[in-house]
Amino acid sequence: MQSDRMENSGRARESRFDPGPQQRGGGGRGHYNQYGGRRSYGNEEEGDHDGAPSDIEKRLESLITRLGERSNASLDNNIKNLARVLNGDIANFKETILAILLKCSTTMPEKISIYTTLAGLLNVENYAFGGEFVDGLARKFRDLLNTGSYSQAELVLRVIADCANSNMISFSSLIMFMEILLEVTYDKNIPQTRSDWYAYAVLSCMPWIGERMNATKPEELRKLLEEILSYITRRKKIHVAALRIIKSDDPLPQEDYLDSLWTQVEDLKNRQWREKHILRPYTALEHVISKGQTHNLPQIIPPSHEEGNQYPLPRVIFRLFDFTDCPEGSALPPMNSIERFLIEDDLYRLIEQRHEDRRNCAVLLLNYPTSQTNIPLDYIVTEVMLGQLMQLPKSPLKEIMYGATILELCKVRQDVMLQTLALAVSLLYERVEHLNVSCLHRLASWFAYHLSNYEFRWTWEDWSDSLQVDKEHPKAKFVTEILQGCIRLSYYSRIAEVIPQRFKVFLPEEPFLERKFDIENPETLEGVKQALEVHEAVRDKKDVTRILEIIREVPKPEAELDTEFNPLQIELFVHVVMGMYAKTFTHLFAALHKFSPIIRDLLAGEQEQIFFLQTLYDLFRHREYTMIVLVDRLLRMQLIDAASVVNWIFSKDMKLHFSQHHVWEILQQTIHRVSTLVQRCHADLEAAKAKVKEAMDQEPPAGADENPEPMEEDATEALEEAHDRSLSQQKNMFLVIFQRFVMAFTDHLEQPGQKTKATESMWWKTAIGHMQYILMTNYELIRPYNSTLEKLVFTKEIDKVILHAYSEYAALMN
Repeated sequence: MQSDRMENSGRARESRFDPGPQQRGGGGRGHYNQYGGRRSYGNEEEGDHDGAPSDIEKRLESLITRLGERSNASLDNNIKNLARVLNGDIANFKETILAILLKCSTTMPEKISIYTTLAGLLNVENYAFGGEFVDGLARKFRDLLNTGSYSQAELVLRVIADCANSNMISFSSLIMFMEILLEVTYDKNIPQTRSDWYAYAVLSCMPWIGERMNATKPEELRKLLEEILSYITRRKKIHVAALRIIKSDDPLPQEDYLDSLWTQVEDLKNRQWREKHILRPYTALEHVISKGQTHNLPQIIPPSHEEGNQYPLPRVIFRLFDFTDCPEGSALPPMNSIERFLIEDDLYRLIEQRHEDRRNCAVLLLNYPTSQTNIPLDYIVTEVMLGQLMQLPKSPLKEIMYGATILELCKVRQDVMLQTLALAVSLLYERVEHLNVSCLHRLASWFAYHLSNYEFRWTWEDWSDSLQVDKEHPKAKFVTEILQGCIRLSYYSRIAEVIPQRFKVFLPEEPFLERKFDIENPETLEGVKQALEVHEAVRDKKDVTRILEIIREVPKPEAELDTEFNPLQIELFVHVVMGMYAKTFTHLFAALHKFSPIIRDLLAGEQEQIFFLQTLYDLFRHREYTMIVLVDRLLRMQLIDAASVVNWIFSKDMKLHFSQHHVWEILQQTIHRVSTLVQRCHADLEAAKAKVKEAMDQEPPAGADENPEPMEEDATEALEEAHDRSLSQQKNMFLVIFQRFVMAFTDHLEQPGQKTKATESMWWKTAIGHMQYILMTNYELIRPYNSTLEKLVFTKEIDKVILHAYSEYAALMN
């Protein structure tokens, strides 16, 4: 065996196929890794066999994974030479070769046809190996469906389809397989998202197999397309409005992803199924590949739907650029062309798989191989990145990732990317009136972050029309949010220096504390004398108990005799104690920990907590970010309840601030804090259950009590109670949030005047947008309570315009 390995190793080394780190595939197209060898597109760990891989196994892996990179020889010759090498090694390393080939073909979407061609050549010489490869693909597809890995399953399905082009799989069995998948679209009582995925998965294979299937099985292809069209025609599309980043189709249509792909496939069909993007090396090797025998796909029945199964949500394709925006001489593929879909789909997958290494991800994006050298790749990459950043209901990845990767894109190609990004932001500013509220917030947050890396330089005068509109207008709100974000990432005077004088109207007031008590003039206001006493006690570092005694001695004002608590005591604590510690976050956090007994004593009920939050807001109203951080810390320390925060945000005192973004940041982080508590309680409970089970499975030592005290069971019961309380808190929080939304909307609609004017006001558009923002951003948390919300909140009795906003979300969930 050792001599055989040495012989095979020598044969591999002496082969003419020996791609170096800068090699490139033939076909006249600049391709794949132009900046160094890439071992794998995916994230799976290497070495799936026992023990450390041998040198020959490493060598085989290198040869297979780097196939298609730069080379002086043609791609066809490289594939043939590698097939010759692998055929010589299959006897000893079949499992290794099979595993590597399966891995590469299903994790490198831009090289699908290269690996199916290689597999087709191996199938000519070794029919059994080809059968195992086909079985491996089918098994992987089935396993991915069972685990809910739908994005990866799409890619494996395309590999299976392309194997028919390389004469590995018969078109008859492929068509039968696809018909089985499309049968899901006729199932009853299943989420539409399930049917959507199966229709989309089959339709997305058409660019690979459409031409050959049309030549060999035209009638079967026609029936497949008719089935897909029938489903697309009858599917509900109420959800589309809620997923549109830009609400208007002027100047570019924002289409549902399945409708968009159907249009692109229709265009491909009208071009006789001839696209210009996919590499097809099997075409040049047809005379060799055709000698092999085809395999039939094993039967795969899609797993049945079960309660709790999650499927990919639909999306709307974001369009920003058309050919008139691109440089002269460039050729942006039309929106309805299949080439646009193929490029964008590969870029989506590249971002998904390589985002953790943002530098390499940026290089890969800007060096993506295209069939034409004049395709403006920087425009497509920018559109894809910003589209994912603003994707609804939420971004596929963390928003900061997109900001960091865009910075890397600018470093890699500063000459073009900065100009392209500037154009993109300018176009979005012009369309900001039609931008979804959630998307506006994300875009403003990202752009502030981006400017912070370029010394906040921007052509602000280009946005001078924002000075001529109402402050609640989307253009004015957009500029305001950008500048507020810049202040958070820098400091007030710095931003005030870099923007034009007339744009300073968008800046908040310079940060300061709005104290209520003037200690220097004790006679000016009721409570000032007590405030002075509290101030001195804190300054002299008196015991917390003594400070609480001083506060408790403060008499209730005559005007507040009817209230159940003494508001002056809370005002004294906030304006004096918190005001003294307001220098930094460190000081404020120290104050919360040190004086937490006082806070707990003063905030015994919900009304006290609401008043405390309002008083805190009055003190820090000109330091908005401080307020955001403080509320989060109060929730983490469980000094206030989430319901109190919600009711405070919707209180009359906050009505004037209802449209300001920082208020909704507080609400969003409150939701996050409660959901984090639920997750922690669930994790603790599962860990305790596992511990109990482990203890029960173990045999007690000799002589030990066979019935020990059930301490662990008691601990588990306590954790179950804590978990149930956290779930109840979360449910009640969402009920309160949407009840208060509905109350606010109803009050607004009942104001004197025409109802149509009420729904056209900026207040209405902003408020309804924020409700949908909360619904869409937290859809995974809210979904279990949908039926409760529909019974108690979004009933048929409320106004139809309010119910319609919820219906868009509900349609997405169904």
